[in-house]
Amino acid sequence: MNEPLIWPRIDRSRAESLVSLVGDMEGPPKDLTTDNFAFSGIGQRAGKKDVELLRSSVVDCAERYGFKIRHGYDQDTDPCDAGRAQFDAEVFKLIPDLMPMNWSEAGSREVWSWCALALLPDVTHWRWKWSGQRGRWNPERWIASDFTRHTWARQWWRAVQLHSAPTVVDELLESDFNQLTERANTIGASPRLVSVFAEQYLAMIPGASVERRALIRDATQRLLRELAFIDDGSLGDNEIERWVVALLTESVYELEPMR
Repeated sequence: MNEPLIWPRIDRSRAESLVSLVGDMEGPPKDLTTDNFAFSGIGQRAGKKDVELLRSSVVDCAERYGFKIRHGYDQDTDPCDAGRAQFDAEVFKLIPDLMPMNWSEAGSREVWSWCALALLPDVTHWRWKWSGQRGRWNPERWIASDFTRHTWARQWWRAVQLHSAPTVVDELLESDFNQLTERANTIGASPRLVSVFAEQYLAMIPGASVERRALIRDATQRLLRELAFIDDGSLGDNEIERWVVALLTESVYELEPMR
C-alpha cells in the first residue's frame, strides 16, 4: 500500500442535502476540487492528482461492465448481478492502493460520504440503479452511517478483513459477505478469522452435498455461539484453522439430507 493520505470530507448535514438530489436519472454533481471540502488537521493531504487517479481508475473499471461516462446519471446498461459482483471484486482489489490511508482515516464517515457524493456520485448511482425497488434509494449506500453497506467503504474494509486471503473475493457471493464481513463487531472484527473461515468454507463447498447458503449460515451461527466463550486472538493460526474446519464439518454433518 502507498503512503497514507488524508482525504476530503463531507459532513453529515451537507451529505444529507446531497442525497436528497438522488433520483432515477439525477443526482449531485461530481466535484473533484479539494478546495470545497474539509480535511482532518493532521497528515499529508490527497492532492488533485490523487483524486483524479482514484476517480479515473474506478470509472475505467465501471466502464468494463457497461457504465458510460458521457451518459452521467442516464445509464441504460444493467450489469446484472454477476456484473455487479465482478465490479465489486475489482474495486476490492483496486481501492486500497488507490485510496491509501490509515485505519483512523478510513474510520471517518465523512471521508466515505465525500467519495460517494462528490467523487463518484454517477458511478455510485449506476452501481445501485437496478438493485432493489426502482425509485427508492438506500441512503446508507451514499452516507457512511454503516461501513458494511456503504458503496465504497465496504470494499476498503473488506480488503482489510481479507488481507491474508485476497483471492477468495472472486469466489464469495454477496450472501457470503453478509455472513462474514458484515458482522463487523463479531466475526468481521478479526481479519485472521474471516480469512481462514472464507478459505476453508470455499474449500469444503465442492465436496459437500448441502446448499452453500445453508452451510455458511449454519456454520457462522455455530461460530458466533462459540465466540461468546473463545478468544480467537489467543489462538495460533493452526488452532484457528482446526477450529473452523471442525465447525464447518459439523454443519455439513447436521445438514446432510441423507443422515
